[in-house]
Amino acid sequence: MNKQTDILFMNCPSCFTSYKGTKINVIVQTYPLLNIMCLAASARERGFSVAVLDLGIEDNPYNVLYRKLEELRPRVVGITSTTSLFYEAADLSKRVKEKLGSDVKVIYGGPHATALPEESLINSAFDIVVCSEGEDTLVEILEEKPLDEIKGIYYKDGGGQVFSTPPREFIRDLDSLPFPAFDLYDLTRYKCTPLISRKAPIGPIETSRGCPNRCTFCCQSISKRVFRKKSPERVIEEIKYILS
Repeated sequence: MNKQTDILFMNCPSCFTSYKGTKINVIVQTYPLLNIMCLAASARERGFSVAVLDLGIEDNPYNVLYRKLEELRPRVVGITSTTSLFYEAADLSKRVKEKLGSDVKVIYGGPHATALPEESLINSAFDIVVCSEGEDTLVEILEEKPLDEIKGIYYKDGGGQVFSTPPREFIRDLDSLPFPAFDLYDLTRYKCTPLISRKAPIGPIETSRGCPNRCTFCCQSISKRVFRKKSPERVIEEIKYILS
């Protein structure tokens, strides 16, 4: 019997195909999700076993989902999505619970989770919503710290009542974070239109977080106006790491 995986990260089957059949689809990128790689790296650095399942590149995503859940038996599942894919993410949360039972903790994060945490919990089978940056928050969840002592989350009790904790402080020193876990992905499966990249595979890189501006179309609740950046030396090393 395989050793239980601490956390399995996944994204929605429609992650890269929500614009299929439209003109916009020609510029849609297919790439390993940077937020998942960052979270996975932080969890692994603290000694937890991690796995990634990108349902967005699978031809039969739900067959793959059930097979992986059976194989890995994760004690925590982390799901991310944009607003347009929330209901698909909520459906995933229910499928995970149906397969693994009530003991598995299903966590939701990302821009929609941060903007509408309470609604995300009520309309899904998620146990916990992580708001904003999740590296430190996720580690504390995996360490099984009492939920009311973990900053930056919304969660449900046994009766379905929603509780929240105070916001978590932003990570100021981005250089302290481990390099994203690119090795958890098969990069050969990611290809983009020549309008995006002349060569494949491709990989995203993060040089800063937050934004000091006040664009009217942007949700300020997600990153606030706290701008932080990585040092030039760190960015160079990260580029070398991605290319290696």
